[in-house]
Order: sequence, then C-alpha cells, then structure tokens
Amino acid sequence: MPRSVNSVASRAKRKKILKQAKGYFGRRKNVYTVAKNAVELGGRMLYDKIFGFICAAGGKSSYMSVMSLANSLMIDFRCYVIPKFVYATKHDFDEEKIKNSEIKERLEELGNELIRVSKALDNN
Repeated sequence: MPRSVNSVASRAKRKKILKQAKGYFGRRKNVYTVAKNAVELGGRMLYDKIFGFICAAGGKSSYMSVMSLANSLMIDFRCYVIPKFVYATKHDFDEEKIKNSEIKERLEELGNELIRVSKALDNN
C-alpha cells in the first residue's frame, strides 16, 4: 500500500509561518526553518515594545561583546538600543547594595535616558 501524506496541511502550516515572518530581513523571511525559529522564539512580541536587557559579558574593556546582541535586536526586530553601557564588577557591590557611586550615577543616567526615549516613542 502506498504511503499517504497530508501535504495540503503541511503546506498550509509552512505558509502560515512564512506569512508571520513577513518583514524580517535576510533568510528569516523566506527560508522555512529559519523563519520558524524567528517566529517561535521572537515572534511579534518584540515589535512596538520598549524594553531593556541586562547582559553579563566580559569585563570593562569588552564592551563589544554585547554589541552582536544589540545589533541583532536592531536589525531583526527594529528595536532602538540606548547607547549607554554600565560596567560593574563584583567589587562594586557590597552584599545587595551598590557601593560604587560612579556605578549608581551611570545607572541613574541610563534610567533617565530610558524614560526620555519611552516618552518620545509614546508620543509618536
């Protein structure tokens, strides 16, 4: 007996994923397996949202290590990345409090910039 497959349903599922991936750049928009990953892992939840991320990567002089993630967010999800970085090591903390005043000041600057950008984007 020949093997029967339901290619109609399979094709419909693929078309649905590719339709959801519309607007992505590169292979994310037209290669099914890549589009499926992009839709399932990121989907549309990142669009039209303001969010921040904290990334622990390297030391004070390795600021470029987070840029690949930031560039991916900017390109793939059209996110705005605030160009402020705060580097802290375990020596900047005492128990659960920040003891370095420079770190506190930079965190306040980052927070103020996030609020300013959020308000500007909400007005648009």
